[in-house]
Amino acid sequence: MIRKNDFGPMDFEGAQAPSSSARLKDLANDLLDLKRDHEEAEVRIKSLKQQIHFLTTKIIPQEMAEQNIDYLETAGMAISRDQIVSGSLPADPERRNKAIDWLKQNDAAGLVRTEVKVAFGVNQSNEALDFIGGLEDHGQNFEAKTSVHPSSLKAFVRERLRSGEDVDVDALGIYIGWEAKVKRKHDG
Repeated sequence: MIRKNDFGPMDFEGAQAPSSSARLKDLANDLLDLKRDHEEAEVRIKSLKQQIHFLTTKIIPQEMAEQNIDYLETAGMAISRDQIVSGSLPADPERRNKAIDWLKQNDAAGLVRTEVKVAFGVNQSNEALDFIGGLEDHGQNFEAKTSVHPSSLKAFVRERLRSGEDVDVDALGIYIGWEAKVKRKHDG
């Protein structure tokens, strides 16, 4: 019988087919036990990740801010506090347009990219080549999408923060916070 803590390699070549429904039932129960244990482990992992995130982004950075320190070496470890920027433009079209307008008005129009998709039918390669002559003149349907790459947006916000300029984080869909990093120092 397979035991739930036996995660070693299993050799099925020499295994005999179950000789009774009782054997099959035992194997099925083992499988259900393993699935339950797996689900419980996933819940535990999720809880641990939440606790790590809370300590990393809230508790330790707050404690370091209260003590007015950004870096500390102590007891075989180094603890630092760094500012983080994360997020991307809002998905809602109205909010997205407001964010793009804000970027254009604040000398960041270079971050904005526009993507135009055009669908040509079969045997329309010549029309595709003439595309530059004007989409509407050719009667083609097209779709335009304006966006800013999240990495470019985050870099832009970090630079503005470094230079002391204002950033409309709500319009841009950006989160600005602090993150603690703790590293063990190895002896020599």
